[in-house]
Amino acid sequence: MTQLTTEELVQILHIALGELRQDVEPGLLASKILCLTATYNHPGTLQSEITKYVKDLTPSAASRHIMDWSFRGKTLKPGDQPSGMEFIQQQADPLYPRRNLLHMTPKGLQYLSNLTDRVNEALQKRAVRSAKSA
Repeated sequence: MTQLTTEELVQILHIALGELRQDVEPGLLASKILCLTATYNHPGTLQSEITKYVKDLTPSAASRHIMDWSFRGKTLKPGDQPSGMEFIQQQADPLYPRRNLLHMTPKGLQYLSNLTDRVNEALQKRAVRSAKSA
């Protein structure tokens, strides 16, 4: 595996976080992003276990962040729009229905794939500009 330089890491973070804030919300919190990445990295994890993967995150904050990333629209009235990003799916644990298992939705996976492409494209443009100015 190729190791990143500090400059590369900073560029990736700057581009990815900028794109996420533009797409999702301007004041997007790092802890909210980390809940999404923890779900991606640990498919099928319990919602109550997210705090293991996101340092210093309270259970109530984890719950709010997961709700924001999840589809919430079971009781929509005609003409209402569902809330939530629909990037995470909460499924009842078959063994304990009161617990929720978390999985990325196809929409969430597609978004992360598109974000990866956009970050790679931006990094490539920066590399071309750097090469031209050198």
